[in-house]
Amino acid sequence: MPGSAAAGAADAKRRRGDTRWQVVKTRLQVQGEMVASNAAAKRYSGLLDALVKIPREEGLRAIQKGLGPGMLYQFAMNGARLGTYPTLKRALDADGGHSRAGTALRHTAAGGVAGALGAVAGSPLFMVKCRLQAQSSLALAQADSGAAGMGHQHKYAGAIDGLRTVRARRAAGQPVEAAPPQRAAW
Repeated sequence: MPGSAAAGAADAKRRRGDTRWQVVKTRLQVQGEMVASNAAAKRYSGLLDALVKIPREEGLRAIQKGLGPGMLYQFAMNGARLGTYPTLKRALDADGGHSRAGTALRHTAAGGVAGALGAVAGSPLFMVKCRLQAQSSLALAQADSGAAGMGHQHKYAGAIDGLRTVRARRAAGQPVEAAPPQRAAW
């Protein structure tokens, strides 16, 4: 499976450039949910407004939140997916002499299993990445002062802290889902 490491690394490196757009998208999605549930006022007027406000108000690092777990997610998901597909395909084609329709079905099955393995490998990292991207230092400061912030803030110090927190909650039998929407004062 040497190809799986190369595939995962190539896609992880490519993702560096789109992290800022993912942060903006995640913040706008959270804002949309909060506004729709009457739990918050609108903070960003749109894509470009969020792209300018996030680094101006929270610093340049805020626009790259989730970069580490995002790259690890891509490495894990695509490494597992692209690394297992050829192996599964060879295993399913091992007995040879199949019809063309049967071969297509086996290759589709190999792709489905490889995709599922990639999803399982990447899911925890994706969740932590999204939670870090939704995490606003302004909302955390507001929550610490008693005001409501931008929905539930998980307060992860980083990817490792996020993964440890999720693991600890699962081990304790607690849900890892986000808390219900709360009133945000932006």
